[in-house]
Formats: sequence, C-alpha cells, structure tokens
Amino acid sequence: MAAGKQKYSTLYDRGAESEPGGFDLVLILFSRVRNEARQDSDWDILIIADHLLEKPVEKEGVEL
Repeated sequence: MAAGKQKYSTLYDRGAESEPGGFDLVLILFSRVRNEARQDSDWDILIIADHLLEKPVEKEGVEL
C-alpha cells in the first residue's frame, strides 16, 4: 500500500442474546493515513451500537 493511502479496519463484537432473536452489537470502523503514527495524525472513527448491555463485556485479545 502506498504512503498516504487509507487503511481501514473493522471490529465486530457480538455479545450474548439480549432478547429473543436479537443480539447486542457494536461495530467500530476506523482509519488512519499509513505512516502517520503521530499524536496529531488524522483519525476517522465511526461507532454504531445497538442493544448494549449496562455493564461492559470484556473479551481477551481485543484492544480498543
């Protein structure tokens, strides 16, 4: 990937069933210009959440 191109990542986190036929869902989309790992580099973050639990759920190996 050439310098200056956007790198996109996604994380899907599905929790336990909260309602019959429904799931807790968090979708996080983020991007950063490659080779710009500085505090002042540009980040775009979009978080979509639905049916969240009152307490956060911890998962091993997932860092946000």
